[in-house]
Amino acid sequence: MSKVRLLSVKYATGLQVILIILLIIAHLIGLYILHTKGVYISKFDLDYEHNIPTYYQVLALCFSSYLISIIALSTKQTDGKFFVHWLVLAIIFCFLGFDELLLIHDRLSEPLRNSFDLRGSLYATAKRFPIKRQYNTI
Repeated sequence: MSKVRLLSVKYATGLQVILIILLIIAHLIGLYILHTKGVYISKFDLDYEHNIPTYYQVLALCFSSYLISIIALSTKQTDGKFFVHWLVLAIIFCFLGFDELLLIHDRLSEPLRNSFDLRGSLYATAKRFPIKRQYNTI
């Protein structure tokens, strides 16, 4: 008889923390290499898109959506009181995962900014510090 081992909350949390710490360490090593050797490593840059931290974030959001949908289904089977709430939350997390992967927020930011005429101090402050990537990239 084989035992089915469920993923415990403590193990899953520890695994998430370890992965996040490893991503931060890789990012810091990349910054060190950038400032000492002038070589930019984009694969672990936390401020860059379509790299390993981004894909980790997509997986984390989609997995969260999956877990929330399991909660929604179990809620529906027991009393159904908050089924719609859990389902909407699962859909939101799923959308956030796809948004992170497909960069929907980046594509919509400029048209929304122009249509709502957003030119406030926060927007000006964000535009004041452009990131120039003029280094050799690995």
